[in-house]
Amino acid sequence: MDALLSTDNVHPSRDQLLARRRAAQRAWRSACERVERATQYLHEAQRAPHSPAATTTRERLEHARHRERQARTVYYRVAKESGALLSTLERTDVGIA
Repeated sequence: MDALLSTDNVHPSRDQLLARRRAAQRAWRSACERVERATQYLHEAQRAPHSPAATTTRERLEHARHRERQARTVYYRVAKESGALLSTLERTDVGIA
C-alpha cells in the first residue's frame, strides 16, 4: 500500500489505483470481521467462570481492534490519494491538465 506514497515519477494506471483501493477496502473489511469474531469468542469465554481463556480472548480482541483501526486509516489514506490521482488522470485524458 505504501507504494502509493512513493515519490517516484511513475504514474499508476487507473486500474492499478482502483486495485489498490479495493485491496485496502478488503483488508479493512477482513479486520472488521476479525473484531466481530473476537467479540463473539470473548462473550463465549466470559460465560465460563474463572476461565483463563477470557484474558487471552480479551487480548486478542484488543489486538484485532488495533489492526482494524490501522486498516481503516490505510483505507482512507489510499482512497484519498487514489481519488486525487484518478482525478488527475481523468483531467489528463480529457486534455485539461
